[in-house]
Order: sequence, then structure tokens, then C-alpha cells
Amino acid sequence: MLKGTVKFFSDIQEYGFITSEISNQEIFVYASGLIDNIQKNDQVIYNIAFDLDGAYAINVKLA
Repeated sequence: MLKGTVKFFSDIQEYGFITSEISNQEIFVYASGLIDNIQKNDQVIYNIAFDLDGAYAINVKLA
């Protein structure tokens, strides 16, 4: 699993971004990819999945 920090997450819009600890890249996250509830600045661990639009975080939980 990868580690990162929640940069932004909207419960209303059901998406957000995680900043990767390793690469400082922003990874998109859908609300459906969450195990735990998250908010800005939370430290999280996650896996990466891919679709036609690129990479996104799945299995996101608090670190």
C-alpha cells in the first residue's frame, strides 16, 4: 500500500485528491474508494487502480 496526505475531499461532490508521499503527485479518489471517512490533511494509505482517465486511489483508509 502507498502512503499520502489528503489534499482535498468533498463529501457533497464525493471526490477528492491525495498527495503521494513518494512522488508528490496528486491522485484522484472517488468516495466509493474509501474504507474510512477522510478529510483534508489526514494521513492515509491506499492502493492504485487505473481506468481510461488514468490512476485513482482505492481501499483508502486512515494511516
